[in-house]
Amino acid sequence: MPPYEGLVLGTDKYCAIFEFGSSHTKCGFAYEYTPRVFVKSEIYVKRLDKVMNLMEIKDENDLYEALKSFVEMMYFRYLAINPKDRKVIICESPFYSTLFRNTLIRVFFKHFDVPALLVVPQNLMALMTLMISTGLVIDIGYQEAACIPIINGVTLISSSKFTDLGSKQLHNRIKEELIKYKSEISMIEGLRSVREDDLNEKIVEDIKLKTCFVCPFKRSLLLKKSLTIENGESKYTVNEGCPKDVKYPIFGDRILTIPGLVREAACELFFEEQGEELNLIKLILNNSRLSNRFT
Repeated sequence: MPPYEGLVLGTDKYCAIFEFGSSHTKCGFAYEYTPRVFVKSEIYVKRLDKVMNLMEIKDENDLYEALKSFVEMMYFRYLAINPKDRKVIICESPFYSTLFRNTLIRVFFKHFDVPALLVVPQNLMALMTLMISTGLVIDIGYQEAACIPIINGVTLISSSKFTDLGSKQLHNRIKEELIKYKSEISMIEGLRSVREDDLNEKIVEDIKLKTCFVCPFKRSLLLKKSLTIENGESKYTVNEGCPKDVKYPIFGDRILTIPGLVREAACELFFEEQGEELNLIKLILNNSRLSNRFT
């Protein structure tokens, strides 16, 4: 049976699905393979007179008003549906705060008067796509990466492992590498090296999505062998086999050259030794041993 069939059987009005993340929120409809839209989890808070991330709002009244405005935007600007006509599915993280979860549900029922609402753990939904009930779910978010073991449909929250590796750290790495390797910006006045104020969060995120990638294992070993320490700074010195440089337009009239070495080396962040911190490989191996005891 296709996912959510019991909720939508006998109607052509498929459920609206929402997933709220610390950086982006996704929404769409059941029976569609991808979300309709990804939106920054940010909204203007009138009382504080500033734009805030939804997860950072701690006052209950402010959070209620912010979620009300945010969900309203999702419904009417992106989904273009009447909230009263559609059942709702919320894919939630098991690590949402109680305040956020309760306020979100209150907004959907009290303000939007939805006919029905189902809250499902997003880690279980990841296994549902494979039609299995036991596995390790790796969730690489904005702030951190989590490895969550699930045994026969039961999430072992107490055995979940975390590490401070996420999109935020990757963005910082890309910015540092571009400055370290003195990437050039072409302007009307001529060429100059990139500066920190040239690289805001939006630009770095777009660079990550459009130009960076995880290199093959053999290539990553070569990069690791070429890693040297100069004046306390780590630097890759490999010169052969690098992908092509990419010309990336910024601010309309400037062209940033992104070196091929930065494109392939930035994502090595997830596999490097992190001292006391777990990298992605150790995160998986530690939980794999735990899961084997139950299977």
